[in-house]
Amino acid sequence: MARAPMSTQKVQQWIISLLVLAVSCFPLGALTAAVAMLADERHDAALVLVGVMAALGIAAVSAGRLVHRLSPVSPWTLLGLLPALAAAALYL
Repeated sequence: MARAPMSTQKVQQWIISLLVLAVSCFPLGALTAAVAMLADERHDAALVLVGVMAALGIAAVSAGRLVHRLSPVSPWTLLGLLPALAAAALYL
């Protein structure tokens, strides 16, 4: 069965939400590299960076939800914690 074509507004929403994801992935990757470098010498600084990663991830998921006119307060918002949890599990 063929799907109905999406409206221009829906396509724009998806493009903007993917741009938000792409823009947020760069600093999350850089912070992960910083955590990896600081984990042995400056454990306290690495923990702070993991906290910053968690806040940035939650903000990125919330922004993506807002683009689609959904509430930013949702269990799905917790997906933004995944990069911080992965960095903490790997390096701390």
